[in-house]
Amino acid sequence: VLYLISAAGFGIAAAFGKSEIGFLLGSMLGIGVLGMSIPLQTHYLRANYGDTIRGRLFSFSLLVRALTAMGVSYGFGKWLDLDFGVYPMLLWIFAGCSLIGALSLWRIPSTTIETAQGRDLPSRGGSQDGESDHSEVSPTSDGVLVALLIGAMLLGIGVLSASALRVDYLASDDYGWILDAATVSWITGVIPSLTRLGSTLFWGWLFDRADFFRIRIGVNLLFLIALALYFLSGNLVAVAIGSALFGLARGGGEILFNLWVTKVAAPEQLADYMSKHTFLAGLRILLAPFIGFVVATQLSIPWLVGVASGLVIASIICVARAGRVFRRETGVTGKNSAGLRGRAG
Repeated sequence: VLYLISAAGFGIAAAFGKSEIGFLLGSMLGIGVLGMSIPLQTHYLRANYGDTIRGRLFSFSLLVRALTAMGVSYGFGKWLDLDFGVYPMLLWIFAGCSLIGALSLWRIPSTTIETAQGRDLPSRGGSQDGESDHSEVSPTSDGVLVALLIGAMLLGIGVLSASALRVDYLASDDYGWILDAATVSWITGVIPSLTRLGSTLFWGWLFDRADFFRIRIGVNLLFLIALALYFLSGNLVAVAIGSALFGLARGGGEILFNLWVTKVAAPEQLADYMSKHTFLAGLRILLAPFIGFVVATQLSIPWLVGVASGLVIASIICVARAGRVFRRETGVTGKNSAGLRGRAG
């Protein structure tokens, strides 16, 4: 349904593109509702992707999406350069893609999910015969959820506030670099994108085999090292290495962002956990850049890195605490913590 609404939104933007209000409302509807589908997608990711292959399959889909986005962005950009008046046609193409997405989701096998209140709710996910390849699990306590959400919020604010200054740090004479546009583009765009794409399949493979909490801490440590190298080293080679580590960490972070609940939550908790997670993610995306610019302009880059690093370290503490609580409650590690753990009720 959300993808159908998205298609309608893009259709409105295409049909009324000459009206600013029509274009704005249609585009907001077309793009906005796609984000609303993230908490719901977690259900079919868990139900249809087995615990031992979920990370690899999802990482492959991320890789395909990223490569497709690169090609489409370049091709459509060239098309607009030749004739900007074709933009309504692009919006109609977006609408058609949303319709194809809706059809694809509808064809995913369906099963029934038992809620915490004991009511069966339909979900577009599951195996053909209605059976899941996961054993019964009990709900994770709110303590684990709260600690992970706080950790994600601290990490996001810390990393995003510093990331907002990455281009300005290299291009502005306020910080002493004043690099040319091509060099800045390579360091801030090409290098992290390559390491992010190149590591995607590795992170998916690791997600299927390693303890979730340790992976999360490892990714956070990569962000911490990247911050120090990029902003404090004073050496261009170290800055480039820091940028590569940013991309590497983002590759792991995207897998964890979408699949973490499948490692720590029972089926009836997935949508609830992910809805809170995505709401807070949107909130920190809005707030973090303003925080970064205020700290950097009113204080200094070292102060910004100090604040960001402190937040990342605090996030590591939160994740470590969540891991301890989870293991105490379940008696198992986070490696196959959703679907395979099974504990006494």
